[in-house]
Amino acid sequence: MIIDLMTPLWASIIAGIILAIILGIFRFVIVVVEKETIKKKFFNLISEIESLQKSHKNEIASIKNTNLEIIKKITARKDAELNTILDKYHRLVSPAKFAFLEYCEKLKDKNSKPK
Repeated sequence: MIIDLMTPLWASIIAGIILAIILGIFRFVIVVVEKETIKKKFFNLISEIESLQKSHKNEIASIKNTNLEIIKKITARKDAELNTILDKYHRLVSPAKFAFLEYCEKLKDKNSKPK
């Protein structure tokens, strides 16, 4: 009987190829699952960013509206105060001096406004 020495070599080569195929399939499945997980997390992140952007825009709009109302109230109150002062003191000052005082008041208002 002659012992064939090549048989264990071919068997180990075939076993190695089968093992490589199994590991390749396993790695492919892992990569596909990771890809889908990352894709899902990415879409969740995008939807969260969009919802934050919408809430941010709503917050800015509400702040703008609130500030606009406050500015209107302050302006109306200042106009009323100025009108009461002018009604009270307009007879005590000459027209030229009165015009000059109004001009100075307007300059103060322009300089005090935030830019």
